[in-house]
Amino acid sequence: MPWQDRLFLALSGVQHRIRSFQAPLPSHPFFSELQSAVFEKARHDTHSFWPLEALRTEWKHSQEKLGVKDLGAGSHTIQKSQRPVAKMARHSLSPAWFSRLLHFLITHYQLTTVAELGTSLGLNSLYLHQALPPHGELHTFEGCPNTLAWAQKHFDGWNASRIHTHLGNLDITWPVFLANNPTLDLVYLDANHREAPTVKYFEACLPYLSSRAIVVVDDLYWSSGMHRAWQRISQHPQVQIAIDLFEGGLLFFDPNLPKTHLRYHLR
Repeated sequence: MPWQDRLFLALSGVQHRIRSFQAPLPSHPFFSELQSAVFEKARHDTHSFWPLEALRTEWKHSQEKLGVKDLGAGSHTIQKSQRPVAKMARHSLSPAWFSRLLHFLITHYQLTTVAELGTSLGLNSLYLHQALPPHGELHTFEGCPNTLAWAQKHFDGWNASRIHTHLGNLDITWPVFLANNPTLDLVYLDANHREAPTVKYFEACLPYLSSRAIVVVDDLYWSSGMHRAWQRISQHPQVQIAIDLFEGGLLFFDPNLPKTHLRYHLR
């Protein structure tokens, strides 16, 4: 990781913790429900996910290597194209609490059509799939064929038949998908990690969001560019509520909700 991004991440983490402790969730039924039904479960309900966390542990000790093709900003920690799965699992996977957060957003708000931009090794995909109702679908997008093949192997092993994979450059696969599919209930942006593409992928999906849709943006402080992307996205006129969790951000669009932008410390 370049020293500028390392310094930005460290200083932002301290600042976020201080400001989020000073800014509790507003007193409103929406936030009370979000706190009890999503945030608290993401914090504490670890026993329901031990098989997926066992998979995370297994990957952290894997001896396999993948030839990785980066179409975005790449990795801060692994620069070689031949990457050990163990190192990818340690540095690239979301923390367990964030994976649980994605899961409980789907279960609580009964979301059915989900898009994940950035499959990586596929652990979050399995968390998302496990949360889907019987008629739900997850569409996950990945630019690297070897990484997607690894993920698909595990999707098959977990009988995750409602995960539909899309291989290729998001600049092509994302618009094509949007033009040929129904409205989306959740979009998880975890790809490219550069300012302009992140904003572009977000703006492209806006016409296709359902009235109850949630957009999750990952790695808000990965770099100053990603943080600028979050600032631009969160200030979009269609966004009613933007919650900066440091690890990622949540966006809600229901016009009946109070216009709110805040930081919150969940971990």
